[in-house]
Amino acid sequence: ASASIGQVYATRLKNGQRVVVKIQRPDVVKTTEQDLEILADMAEFVNNNSELGRRYDIPALVDEFSYRIRNELDYLREGRNADVFRRNFHGDETVHIPKVYWDLTTARVLTMEEVGGYKINDVQALDAAGLNRRVVAENASRFTLRMIFEFGFFHADPHTGNIFVKPDGNLAIVDFGMVGRLSEKMKRGLMQMALAVARNDVDRLVDEMLEAGITGKRVRLEALRHDMERLLENLYVGTFEEMSASDVTQQIMTIAIKHQLQLPTELVMLIRLVAISEDIAAQLCPDF
Repeated sequence: ASASIGQVYATRLKNGQRVVVKIQRPDVVKTTEQDLEILADMAEFVNNNSELGRRYDIPALVDEFSYRIRNELDYLREGRNADVFRRNFHGDETVHIPKVYWDLTTARVLTMEEVGGYKINDVQALDAAGLNRRVVAENASRFTLRMIFEFGFFHADPHTGNIFVKPDGNLAIVDFGMVGRLSEKMKRGLMQMALAVARNDVDRLVDEMLEAGITGKRVRLEALRHDMERLLENLYVGTFEEMSASDVTQQIMTIAIKHQLQLPTELVMLIRLVAISEDIAAQLCPDF
C-alpha cells in the first residue's frame, strides 16, 4: 500500500511469521518541514491582514496541525499508540490490535503483525462469507464508544482502509499514527452535551459547550442560544430513529463557525470520528 508519508509491504520474518513493514519515504521529513514553514508564514499573514485572522487564532491552528503531522512522521510514537490500544482492548474479543515488533522498529521503519480480513465496507465479501453485517456494525460502534467514553484515547483516522473484518466477524484495526486524547473533563462534557440534546435543554447545551472550551474571541451568548434552540427544535420534529449523529454534529459545527467559536482540535477530530463511524454502520446495515 502507498501513502503520502510511507509505503507498506507484506513479508515474513525468518521464523515464518507474517508481518507488514511500513517504511518512510526518503526526504519526507525535510519536505514536510519546508511545507510547514511555508504554512506558518501564510498563517501569520492571514492573521495580520484579514477579517478571518481577527476572528480566529490561525497561527495556533497551524501549530496544532504541525504537531499532529510531526507525530505521524515518528513511527516509534505510532508503535507506542498501538501498544496503548492493545492494552485498552485486552480481553475484548471483538477487537484485535496488531502486535508491534520493537526489535524491528525505528522512527522510520515500523514492523507489525499482519492482520487478515475483509475491508469493513466490502459488503459483498462480507455477505459471501456469511457474516452478519448488523453484528459487525455493533462491534464497530462499540469500539468507537469505548474509545471515547471509557478510555478517552481514540483512533483519529478510522477510515475503511484501516478497519478489517476477520472471518469470525470481529474487527482488526491498523494505522495508529493519528490519535486523539480526551481529558476526564472533556469526556464528562461530551456526555452532558449528549444528555442536553436528548432532553432538549438548550441552556445546558450552551453552558457545556463553553465549559468544554468551545470559545471564540467574541461570543454573543443570547444569539448562540437562539441558534442552538432552533437546532434542537428541528431535531425534535422527527423521531429518534431518524436522528443522525453526524448531521447533528455538522449543524453544531455550522453554528460554531457562524458565531466565531474556535473548537478544540480534539473535538474536531472526534466529530470526524463520529461521522465516519456512523457512515460505516449505515453502509453495513442501513437501518442500524
